[in-house]
Amino acid sequence: MKFLRILSLLFSCCFLSMETVAQGFSSLDEPFTRLRPPERTQFEAVDLPLSMQTMTFAVYGQRGNLGVLPSQRRAGKYPEPLTLIYLHGLISSRTEAAVLDAHAKKLGIRIIAIDRPGYGQSEMSSVSSLKEFTNLMAEFLDVLGICPSGMRQCALMGVSAGGIYASASAYFLEDRFDSLSLTSAVAYQRGEERVWPNFIAGFAGHAWSLLGVKGACEYMPRSILKGLWAPIYGRLTPKLLYPFFTLGPKDRELLKDGYYKKWFINFMTEGSGQQPCGFVSDFAFMNADPASPEWGFYLDSIKVKTFVYHGTGDWLVPESHGEKFLMEIKDSEGIFYQDEGHLSVLAKHGRTILSTMLEHGRGTQQK
Repeated sequence: MKFLRILSLLFSCCFLSMETVAQGFSSLDEPFTRLRPPERTQFEAVDLPLSMQTMTFAVYGQRGNLGVLPSQRRAGKYPEPLTLIYLHGLISSRTEAAVLDAHAKKLGIRIIAIDRPGYGQSEMSSVSSLKEFTNLMAEFLDVLGICPSGMRQCALMGVSAGGIYASASAYFLEDRFDSLSLTSAVAYQRGEERVWPNFIAGFAGHAWSLLGVKGACEYMPRSILKGLWAPIYGRLTPKLLYPFFTLGPKDRELLKDGYYKKWFINFMTEGSGQQPCGFVSDFAFMNADPASPEWGFYLDSIKVKTFVYHGTGDWLVPESHGEKFLMEIKDSEGIFYQDEGHLSVLAKHGRTILSTMLEHGRGTQQK
């Protein structure tokens, strides 16, 4: 019955206009200075010589000493802010973190939001295991000269499907991170805990292979695939998926605001408009067992301090995912926001999430 209800709402929402609605959003719990959402073309890139890939990212909040010569860092000329590595969700991109920019500036936090492999402007490839992803992450951090191994100086944040990759990073790279935030995040996919009913998730997971997308990501030049993909799917994706993000009343209310609607369209268009390759990995991991080679770890093996944030009105990722994180990760605590949806937790409670991680980081440094 729940699935039929979702379908009914989906078809009704398909007729909603995608035009921006310019109105205030007075019900926000955390007022902040609005900034114009960044253009989708703004990004920085680093080449990873060992993996021979390129990863792109955006910096929000305080830039600090990123890109500064080591001699100037040692001189203390450019103080080091708390660095938070942000991993976006399914069919998204680095610009998803833009909604936290003003909060991070006020709190003195540097957010480095990565385009995960196969999304946005990053190298066009999917990863076959979470261990492979964390190897890329470690190389990325080393090239930038941040979050050194053994120092536990950085925080980690995973949103939605990005929670899978953030959990893996907290496990495989635990000596680099001091805390982990899982916001509206996806955990193991079993039974009723699946984001979608089993037959839909299974079909989506195999469809990429049937359509030749996986093979195209592995063998087709990026310029050709982008030319075939972007003009059609890249433009349609935000409109096709918009109804799913408005199933919950809180998310529907949020996206009536012009600022948040533009934010949503930006990160969705950038996430889907360049290439389809990130989806391949995401669907595979969302349907894999933790004992499988794709995962390679269990949540109860995570030792990094973990904070869980979830909305009880999340239609896309049920609150049972948040409960599973709390149940299995030993050093964890969480907040479940009444009736909040999938997007509204991040948009409305971002300052709380960042402040908690900042306070935990300061407490650890004092020890």
